Amino acid sequence: MKFIRKNNFNGLEILVATESDFSFPIHYHETICLTLIYEGIEHAKFSSKIMNATAGRITVLAPFISHSNPYSKADIVSFATFYIDYDVLKYFNNGNPVLFDYVSFEDEYLFSTLTRCIELP
Repeated sequence: MKFIRKNNFNGLEILVATESDFSFPIHYHETICLTLIYEGIEHAKFSSKIMNATAGRITVLAPFISHSNPYSKADIVSFATFYIDYDVLKYFNNGNPVLFDYVSFEDEYLFSTLTRCIELP
């Protein structure tokens, strides 16, 4: 797993994990977490509910949502998570709040565009 900061994007932080089986205990983030699933299945547990997202999907988690990511040795997942300040999303929504907890969707164009952001120097 590697953690990178993109200086060309005002210090955007990105976590990149390749073939990981690392479990994350209960935690939250002060930022929006936008995750690209490259391989395997992402497991996100909220209280007693588990949401699964397969390769090719994008997941978005709102700030301050307590969750864990339980994996076993049989679970291998490769992903990239962008940690985005909530004000950025609010800006693109004309200054209006954006209300959600967790969403998962497919968008090939967005997926490939964000992947190229990771590969920039």
